[in-house]
Amino acid sequence: MKKFINACLSKYRKGSCTFSKAIIIIVAFIENPLRALRSFASLREIFKNFINVCLILSLLLFLACQNQSNNEKLEIKIEPQSIPANGLATTKITVRLKSAKKDIEHISILIVSGSDLVSLVKKDLQETDNKYSEVILQSRLESGEVKIHISYKDYEEEQILSIYPVYNDTDQDGFPDVVELTSEQDRLNFRRWFSSIAEMQFYHINNSWDISSRDCAGLLRFAYREALKCHTNEWLSSIRFATDVTIPDVEKYNYPLVPLLETNLFRIRKGTFKASDLTDSTFCNSVRTHYLYEYNTIYLGRTSEMVEKGDLLFYRQDNKWYLPSHSMIFIGDDNGIPEIDNDDWVVYHTGPTDSTSGEIKKVPLSVLKQHPEEHWRPLSENPYFLGFYRWCILD
Repeated sequence: MKKFINACLSKYRKGSCTFSKAIIIIVAFIENPLRALRSFASLREIFKNFINVCLILSLLLFLACQNQSNNEKLEIKIEPQSIPANGLATTKITVRLKSAKKDIEHISILIVSGSDLVSLVKKDLQETDNKYSEVILQSRLESGEVKIHISYKDYEEEQILSIYPVYNDTDQDGFPDVVELTSEQDRLNFRRWFSSIAEMQFYHINNSWDISSRDCAGLLRFAYREALKCHTNEWLSSIRFATDVTIPDVEKYNYPLVPLLETNLFRIRKGTFKASDLTDSTFCNSVRTHYLYEYNTIYLGRTSEMVEKGDLLFYRQDNKWYLPSHSMIFIGDDNGIPEIDNDDWVVYHTGPTDSTSGEIKKVPLSVLKQHPEEHWRPLSENPYFLGFYRWCILD
């Protein structure tokens, strides 16, 4: 310590700025007042530096008090500070003025980063004796951190809201709850888009459907993926024929921003969903027909009483090694053909053969039930007909 004091006094004699001198004086007087007095040239110099010290200390004290004063004016609460990314959970941010005399309009609550993870549900300014600003945020379906900047005049503070992933699989169908379409409107919109996109391929195959994927399962995958997209003007301009472009989009999420799964929409293993499924290739972006009915759909039965637009038909013929499994899409009635008015229709890709690449067919269900080859008839007595199925995200 003595060496430090000697160094301070030496620097003082060599000359320094006023602030440095003030610091030197403070340190020297604390350690050894008598020696410090002997080190200065005159009482005038001591008085002059003493005044400087007082001014600097007063300024520092003022700034500290001002900052503390602004801090004491606010009471900030974020309850809770961590919520699940389930599209339902909410948190409330309350910034309360402790003094009723203060102006509430100077309170600012801004999301600096992570604004895509939450939605604003409510924003309220309470102009009473108990003044406060309140914001309610609701999680979406993606996890991460939301950085919130709160300020009042010259006081600033940052808070972090944590959005954590949710891996619940309530119905134990292998798909996380956040992926399943829970609103009736979303389910209806998906069904309509899925059926419509599949039917479009009968009239004109979309160029975005990869040639190597053009088979019965490929039609299901393509229509499924496209149905979950946001159908912008750019998307609409890419198709040559559309049966209905007025269908609203699915609101819960849109491909490729599918919660947790992203672009790997299809499951290839049995089991309830768990976090490790996201990293061990349990989900893929392309699967064969038998994976679709085993792990991506639920069984409805072998009769059509419960069938709705967008449901699926599956067949299994083990004696056909090149095409053991086959699938079709139930698109419901088609009032555009008066001679077969109100009949239910199916659309499907025949699958490639040795000589052809196959084709898209659209057939009335009643006609299919009388197919000349009995193994293609969707009847309960047909052992090759597995039955009607529904996508897991719709159940």
